[in-house]
Amino acid sequence: MEKDEKQSKSGFTLVELLVVISIIAILLAVLMPSLSKAREQARSTVCKSHIKQLTLAASLWSEDHDGYVVAGMWYVPAKSFSNDTSAEADLANKAIQKGTSLEKYTASNESMGNSLYSCPTATKFGKDLFYITTSYYANAGANRIATTSYGVNSFAVMYDGDDKYLGIRGTTGTGNGGTYEDWGPDDTYMLEHGKSKVLQIQGPSTKVYFSDFSYMQIYDWMYSPIKVYYQLGASGIGQRNYVPIESLALVPAGGKVVQSRWHGTVNKKTGYGYSNMGWFDGSVSREPEGFGNSTRLSGGGSSPRYAWQQYFYVTK
Repeated sequence: MEKDEKQSKSGFTLVELLVVISIIAILLAVLMPSLSKAREQARSTVCKSHIKQLTLAASLWSEDHDGYVVAGMWYVPAKSFSNDTSAEADLANKAIQKGTSLEKYTASNESMGNSLYSCPTATKFGKDLFYITTSYYANAGANRIATTSYGVNSFAVMYDGDDKYLGIRGTTGTGNGGTYEDWGPDDTYMLEHGKSKVLQIQGPSTKVYFSDFSYMQIYDWMYSPIKVYYQLGASGIGQRNYVPIESLALVPAGGKVVQSRWHGTVNKKTGYGYSNMGWFDGSVSREPEGFGNSTRLSGGGSSPRYAWQQYFYVTK
């Protein structure tokens, strides 16, 4: 009798243990995608909050700057860098002195933990999210280069030679050596304020102000939800330095991909998911349905060409 009682108290058999482990493994396999999706949704929510704060800060900035949209160098720190004498640092310091920085209005900067300049999802790209390597960014702005993951709509800020604009057209010309959108007289649109006033923006509820992007201004020659853009050389942001291709697989060795639209389920071919966007009316949302549609729009001649472009600029 005593022997039978001992036998009844014995533990799991090997088969039973393997069955339990298998069940746990199956449950984890089922739950992991849901958990990953939930984590990404949480990150996306935080990202929207950051963009909301940026658009609010930009609105407050505009009130103090005669109603203009922010300047191209909205991202510069609040304080000058005295340890860098490069041309890039000199340009940034000029912008800082003119009050271009949004830090006064955001109460956040690139060196703070969980800075609102940084999208939580974008951190998966690591320190190489920004790929422009100049002496200014290497010395004075190294932290910012790794954390700032939002861009301003350049078509509200600067003039582009193809008559793409938002609000009003800026001063015509070749721009900074012909390699950038025109920076305006004395580089006003980069250093002081954008070319348009907020009240001049056409369709503010449907025009992007800030969005996820791996550069601080969003140009159409380095941004498209249809094409994959990569940088040719090690540095430089001029139009001729970027190439649009069909797939990530076609990026040559050493090519640095311009990152955008990284939320949600990411397409393995293009690397694109979806973007969060802050609009000129102050609202924030996921990108509109059909934003990345590759079907050309009808009417209006050759422009606007695709659905996404109508959210960034108008054409004559």
